[in-house]
Amino acid sequence: MTCNLTVRQFAAAYTTFRESGVEIVRVFHSPADDLLPLLAGTDPAPFPVLADPKKLVYGQYGVRHGWYLAYRHGNKQRIKEAMATGFRGKFWHFLRDGGSGLPADFLIAADGSIEHQHHGQDFTDSLSVADALALINP
Repeated sequence: MTCNLTVRQFAAAYTTFRESGVEIVRVFHSPADDLLPLLAGTDPAPFPVLADPKKLVYGQYGVRHGWYLAYRHGNKQRIKEAMATGFRGKFWHFLRDGGSGLPADFLIAADGSIEHQHHGQDFTDSLSVADALALINP
């Protein structure tokens, strides 16, 4: 649910990122079929959205997962924000792949080096558009 919100927020700012020479790629630990709504319809994401249900890419980048890491008190506001924009989670999907995974955001240079990394503290803690833009345009 909050992943959908993050995709929409980055999609809305996509032109700004491209004007700064930045390409966006989002990787999710959901199966590919679950990501199709982000890529279809009247408002598809303008950047690649990739499925990593076995968390292979996640493992390569050291992204943590586990039920004990997924929750904290502050994430209620982010959930409310997602729900207010029309996103509704599916409990089964949450159990299958959302509840135990933490988001991580990486700014990767053209040479492949990691310029910045943000490891979420719970399933709602992603790098914001404003923070990402501040990192690439200091």
